[in-house]
Amino acid sequence: MDCPIRLFITALFPVTKTSLKKVEAMLAGGIKHGKKPDLDNIIKFYSDVCNGTVWRDDSLVYEIEASKGYAKEPQTIIHIEW
Repeated sequence: MDCPIRLFITALFPVTKTSLKKVEAMLAGGIKHGKKPDLDNIIKFYSDVCNGTVWRDDSLVYEIEASKGYAKEPQTIIHIEW
């Protein structure tokens, strides 16, 4: 891509071994993921990975929305709008 880009990143991490009540709260978003890795490092990593492959240069990214959370299946969801 060689046009202005809006980037959305959602990084979902596995729930920790804890009580069922806490696991349910983690999955529902009631307990936030306030642990490493830092959100800014996640953004930088995926921005660098996409640089030169998905888009010409990360300077094309004009807006970023990013979050961390918990999920049963860890995953990173990247959505790009142009």
